[in-house]
Amino acid sequence: MWNGFIKNLGLGEAAKKNVGNGAGQLPDMSFFAAVKSGTGYCKLPSGIIFQWGYGSFAQQATTVVTLPIAFPNTGFSVVANKGSSVPLTGEYAVCVQFRDKTSFYLSNTGPEVTQQGIWWLAVGF
Repeated sequence: MWNGFIKNLGLGEAAKKNVGNGAGQLPDMSFFAAVKSGTGYCKLPSGIIFQWGYGSFAQQATTVVTLPIAFPNTGFSVVANKGSSVPLTGEYAVCVQFRDKTSFYLSNTGPEVTQQGIWWLAVGF
């Protein structure tokens, strides 16, 4: 009976699904939490979390960067790139490594001692 009713209304298979983030369920917007700012995050229904930020970091130094929110389990990728022009002399690299569920190390190996803008992106669950 319900299948005929659903078909007559032109509703598809989604009309038979429950809202949730489990297998066979349809997530509503509450399962896509996000803070969309200079330093923010986005949570997907699958549990994957993207976090990003920008900061001014000293060259020739390693800094501990605190994430906007802790990863419930672990972080599995963090990348960084320079946000402004690269020095024209010397070697330059930005290196990152997770410290724990709430932070990572960022090493700025620029050839000078001034601050430089660096963007970063971390992914975990």
